[in-house]
Amino acid sequence: REVERLYQLYSILKCTSMSNHLCNSITNPSLKDLLQLYFNDKLTEETFHTLHIDPYEHLNQPLTERRAILVRNDIRSLLSVHEDQQFTGRSVARILQGIPSPCFPAEVWGRMYMYWRKHLNVEFNILCKMA
Repeated sequence: REVERLYQLYSILKCTSMSNHLCNSITNPSLKDLLQLYFNDKLTEETFHTLHIDPYEHLNQPLTERRAILVRNDIRSLLSVHEDQQFTGRSVARILQGIPSPCFPAEVWGRMYMYWRKHLNVEFNILCKMA
């Protein structure tokens, strides 16, 4: 239930932060209204359907061959730029997803904007295997 609510919140924030034709301010409620519905537990599937929001859309995206090539290129680039570091598949995946660790803290690696949190839309275990 908590994970479902986080997906809902993510979808609300994504919809209101992006300026696209599905989420315009004329036909859709404001962020304030949506957050009130969310925190009062009055947000329903009907609301998402009306707003044309799929709260699970980022989970439904398969890893295409093109995206896999981009991920592999980023992994190679990261490893070649930082040859002095001892990387594991898991540590590379953590960097690409922006998950800090004692060896790779966010304060340092967050500045590596070209890698940090670059592949949030790829499943963590897939990143581990690719690295």
